[in-house]
Amino acid sequence: MKKVFIIILFFTISGSLFCDVSSNFWFPKIGKFSGQTEASLGFHFWNDHLYIRNLQIRTYSYIYPGIRINSVIRSNIKVNLIEMYRDSETIYEKIEPNFDELYLEFLGFYYSSYGKISGSLRIGKIRYLRFPYYDNIAKLDQVPGLTDIRGGDMSGYYGELLCLEYLSEFGFGCHSSFIHWDLYERTGFDLIDSYLFFKRESGIIEFEARTGYLQTREEPVGISDFGFSAYLGGLWKGYRAGIYFENIDDEIFTGFSISFAPSKVTELLGKVRLDYTRADEGFSMQIPFIKKAFGDLKKDIPENSELVGTITAERVITFWRAGMMRNFYEHIISRSGDTDSNDLIVRINEKPERLDIESIVSPYHEFKSFQDLINWNAKGYRLGQYSQNVIYEFYRTANSD
Repeated sequence: MKKVFIIILFFTISGSLFCDVSSNFWFPKIGKFSGQTEASLGFHFWNDHLYIRNLQIRTYSYIYPGIRINSVIRSNIKVNLIEMYRDSETIYEKIEPNFDELYLEFLGFYYSSYGKISGSLRIGKIRYLRFPYYDNIAKLDQVPGLTDIRGGDMSGYYGELLCLEYLSEFGFGCHSSFIHWDLYERTGFDLIDSYLFFKRESGIIEFEARTGYLQTREEPVGISDFGFSAYLGGLWKGYRAGIYFENIDDEIFTGFSISFAPSKVTELLGKVRLDYTRADEGFSMQIPFIKKAFGDLKKDIPENSELVGTITAERVITFWRAGMMRNFYEHIISRSGDTDSNDLIVRINEKPERLDIESIVSPYHEFKSFQDLINWNAKGYRLGQYSQNVIYEFYRTANSD
């Protein structure tokens, strides 16, 4: 009954917005079959080993207004492709290409004087849940791990995933995610999360809270129960940092998150996507070596063109287990001006990729001594994110009708 109540609550609030005649729908349109392909190779190294792994080909494409496709193909279905050790023989795994992600997405936005509704339906194999643009609490949400490539359960969401959110101009809103599983061992319909939320920024202080049906930190992902979570943080010169608390089904986690201001250091780390890991101990990298835009996206435009609109986006890679960067998503953040006319030329303006977020979430929550802080750190899950800001610029030439 509680699940049904939350679902009804969401649709009651969001459905009332359709009474506003001044509202409008928007389905992002970025060229015709336009997108990007990237190839990258992963490494993990320490004084006793070097792993070569995670040879990836990543492709995404906008194929129609409000429709896009995303895929991440990795080289093999084991954790590592080649394992070289100091004191033992090298191990070579077979090349067995496998999709980490492959899905078709339908997305759109509905604007009114009462707020905004965002909707996304993804069909296929998915490793990234956040939608729409993530907030501070989402920086500490669970990221799918490695159970699938270590011989265990599927790690991610496989099926039809629907995400809906309503956000008012006052910071109140509601969010729901539903999935129909398409796995042999996991079928049927599940409510992943459904909660009310509030978020507010006042000067340098930020506060966010959720309450309702929330996803737990169990594996495989998609297990949920009732609870609440809260974040309190601050902003300073482009940095964000804050503390976090959650209680879901009487399981308490605490955390800390920091978002870095863009700098030469974060951009240098972004070139190789460097991460330090504890199991196995060492450094991981995921180095891009080919990156190519395709379709109607241009780097240069005719001189007699006028800028008439923009779409702001952010590309995101999240990870936690062993620095394995196996997902990708491009968030549509905002738009302005004319981006939908058929006579427009689209130029892509890509900022450098950078280390964006480092977070820790721990089941340890008693802090009475310095040893408690050591225990909190030792038991923590470390969540990371690399990001890249992108601006799609829409131009009309002087001789366009």
